[in-house]
Amino acid sequence: MSSASPAKRVFLYEEADFYRTRLSTIVSECGHDTVLADGIHLVDALRAAGPPLALMIVPFHVTPTPMLESLRLAREIDWLAAVPILGVSSSGTQGLDLWQLRALGVAGVVDRCALPAHVRFRVSQLVFSGKGARVNRRVLCDFPVKVAVEDEVFTARAITLSERGMGLSCNQALPVNTKVSLQFDFTSLATATHRVEGRIVHARAVADPEPRYETGLFFFPRGDAFRHAMAAEVARLLAMEG
Repeated sequence: MSSASPAKRVFLYEEADFYRTRLSTIVSECGHDTVLADGIHLVDALRAAGPPLALMIVPFHVTPTPMLESLRLAREIDWLAAVPILGVSSSGTQGLDLWQLRALGVAGVVDRCALPAHVRFRVSQLVFSGKGARVNRRVLCDFPVKVAVEDEVFTARAITLSERGMGLSCNQALPVNTKVSLQFDFTSLATATHRVEGRIVHARAVADPEPRYETGLFFFPRGDAFRHAMAAEVARLLAMEG
């Protein structure tokens, strides 16, 4: 950063550790200082951060009502009344009231979804073929997924699947925080395979009837595309802030 463009304080409210680290890194790469919330209510975290803040980055879920209420309370604090807000969503603008967001000063929403809708649909189609409305449901049973951990590759079965992550059933013990690479194979539909990266967030052993493991993981945001989109939005909103 040059002396003409000093670093600005960007407030980041994110519960998931690896998303928080990823977003904080992107903000730092843009030349700004990240103020991280420490597992407390949004409004309390903002008061603890103190002024000045040039931008707030907050997550939006499919049902964002608690976050909207928190933002309304935040806007009642004088020095936060005009600070622009950048939302980060795992499902695009699905389920979001864009008029409400604009009224609260949300100036942009970036989609961090790591698993495109066409992949979720394909998996559901394969598992629930011929079952009508169930084709679009997100909970899956027994869909094969190739899992790579460093140089080892094995096949697991999907238990659940969504934009943000999935559950796996496998015969391999995968400790929490293990980085994994997943491959969905749609060759039966003449469709290219799709790969996604993630990290194990919980794991347990199950005897049913032979020993196996059930794990849950979150997907990492989509590589460079997500980083570039976030960096562009941060730059745009901070330029507006002046």
